[in-house]
Amino acid sequence: MGYDSFTDDFKVISIRKRVSVIVEQYTLSTDSWAVMPNTNAELFYFDDYNGFAMCFNRTFYWWALYREEFSAVIVALNMDDGVFQMVPKPPGANIIERNARTLTVWNDSISLVCCSYQSPSNFDIWVMGGFGSWIHMRTIKHLTEEVPKPWVFWKGNELLMEMVSCGKITSYNVDTKESKDVLIKMMHTDGISCFQAVNYVASLVPLRGEINLPVS
Repeated sequence: MGYDSFTDDFKVISIRKRVSVIVEQYTLSTDSWAVMPNTNAELFYFDDYNGFAMCFNRTFYWWALYREEFSAVIVALNMDDGVFQMVPKPPGANIIERNARTLTVWNDSISLVCCSYQSPSNFDIWVMGGFGSWIHMRTIKHLTEEVPKPWVFWKGNELLMEMVSCGKITSYNVDTKESKDVLIKMMHTDGISCFQAVNYVASLVPLRGEINLPVS
């Protein structure tokens, strides 16, 4: 789900694979679905596992494979033109490993956190300066003995991560380099995690049904 600040509305994008790729948009204010034509969705294989990455400033982002080269890419769809396009990734960034990458918001900018090609225990943090223009902020070296799965930034400069092999959740401050465990009750089986963390903004929009709010 994404928020459209121009129309003060919430929207959901659905990507269905049939003979062709069907892209639909749900609009909360009208409670209706509409097919989006000419989106270029057929150029990509969208990741069924945790494929949707985020929505920020009226643009949706997905993890996908570019069909022509079968390469891992970041795909964006802006609410204005409704066309999927590849986002150039940072030079040398490793976005192949599903459990070692995330797109999140950090200091009001899109941030890419991904493991390093040189060492899986090292993580690079990039910030998008403009569409497809990335600034390398820092490298986190030898954070743990195992490879963590990055989730989101929260509480300012703290990166929330999951240790996939044991299911432990850790919050790491990228400035002070201090880490602490976060107690979250989760289901965890055989080193496979089906959980993710997302940033959200509180609103008065109900998730189910209608609600009558008092008028003052």
